[in-house]
Amino acid sequence: MKKFTFILASLLVFFLVQNPILAEETDKNIIKYEKDGRVKPITEANTLSEKDLNNVLEEIGVHSDVTSNLSKTEKENIAEQGGKAIDVQVESVKKYYTSFDGTRIEYTKKNLEKIKKQKVKDLKTYNKKTGKNLSIMKIEPTVMLTNSNISTMALKDRVKINGKLEFAQQVIYLGSTTTAYKYLINTNAAWNGRPLNQKTDAMGVAWDKGGVAKADTFKGNYNQETEVADGKGGTTWISSNKALSMTSPQAYGHGVKFGLRGGDFQNINMQREMRASKKLAGDPAYLVAKYHHTHLTLSGISISIGIVSVDLEGSSGDQTIIEYSYYYGDK
Repeated sequence: MKKFTFILASLLVFFLVQNPILAEETDKNIIKYEKDGRVKPITEANTLSEKDLNNVLEEIGVHSDVTSNLSKTEKENIAEQGGKAIDVQVESVKKYYTSFDGTRIEYTKKNLEKIKKQKVKDLKTYNKKTGKNLSIMKIEPTVMLTNSNISTMALKDRVKINGKLEFAQQVIYLGSTTTAYKYLINTNAAWNGRPLNQKTDAMGVAWDKGGVAKADTFKGNYNQETEVADGKGGTTWISSNKALSMTSPQAYGHGVKFGLRGGDFQNINMQREMRASKKLAGDPAYLVAKYHHTHLTLSGISISIGIVSVDLEGSSGDQTIIEYSYYYGDK
């Protein structure tokens, strides 16, 4: 698994170029195609090498940087279903500071001082209720944010948040029944570097009423990798995986909660099949995804899923909201 350390302190959305050419090393007998061009499901994906899995995901259309962040198990989950990624556009990206009392302040240049005051206020509330005496520098070394912390650029379906956190949302066409289109809603977040605050984070995704989740298709996974000395003058990576369960599962969305640890690399992936009536062909489809990075918590974090709506509450921290669009029937 390739690791990256991102040092840009900004919120970026940028274009990715997918390579449609099958890697020369790929065994042509491994990857087969349906008549519509999508990759056929690979029933024994767990027998493939990581290199072959990478090639399968490339043909499906999973972004190469996302593939490099996935564990072998996560790659197998996608390869087993096959399909073809469709074009998903980002409609908006916004980042907010959220407070214990529900106050939400968007990160903009004019709001920087307001956010600073709210963070200090929340810390005082936390110290009073817990009996602790945390310094603001422990949770936010650079309280006075610069413009680079809040900038937004261009459109596509991958977002870099505050340098270390990268978020990606893809929709993979899986084929159809006689009456419905089948899509895999694949959501991925990766920490490339240790976050300062290592508490319980949450992310959720929801779509419009045109789509309905297929029962028993959710898969969630948390993967952590840590670089350690190998005893030979070099280093090696130790990996650990944990299955994640849905929080607040609905027919139109889902979420997960997970505790961040001290690993040099941490990846969170969740996927679920969604179906939409063929009568909706050509109609616009919408997704909204949220990632909440916790600074302080008093009562834990809760997730509430609505139609094209995700609410993450119960702790103070940074929350990124990304809205996407595509069209039903895209393949």
